[in-house]
Amino acid sequence: MTGKSAAAAASGGAGLCGIDMQAAVAASQSYCNRGSTEAAPSQDCCDQVRSARWRCMCNLRGNLPSYIDGDRVMQIPSKCKFDNAPTSC
Repeated sequence: MTGKSAAAAASGGAGLCGIDMQAAVAASQSYCNRGSTEAAPSQDCCDQVRSARWRCMCNLRGNLPSYIDGDRVMQIPSKCKFDNAPTSC
């Protein structure tokens, strides 16, 4: 599945939770794929999701495609050292 189709599956399109979801998925998918061994998301991933509303993202966890690891998605803020990193969902 491409980044664009994954974004559509997860969000219904761009502009959800304060970010361009298509760009965020494309930049973050390799880190967030189930079974990924990447230690941290890429700088591009961090840049794409910096302005995300993470409480909104928490609400999407149950709607992610099965190949996306929701726990890894929610680790992005702390791995990217964001000031607004949530402590829990």
